[in-house]
Amino acid sequence: MEGAQILLPATIQLMRTNQLTGQPLQDYHDTMKPATEVYGLGMRIHLEGEDFPIGEFC
Repeated sequence: MEGAQILLPATIQLMRTNQLTGQPLQDYHDTMKPATEVYGLGMRIHLEGEDFPIGEFC
């Protein structure tokens, strides 16, 4: 499947967009991660910081 498109670019963008708001976001930051990280669809997203590039996801 060389060169096959598996996901649409819009799908990737949605995966890389913060999905937590309100209390779930506060709980995530309180118990898990610093405020410079949010959670997309199945991955962490770095919003800022010196250790990771902005927009990096893993």
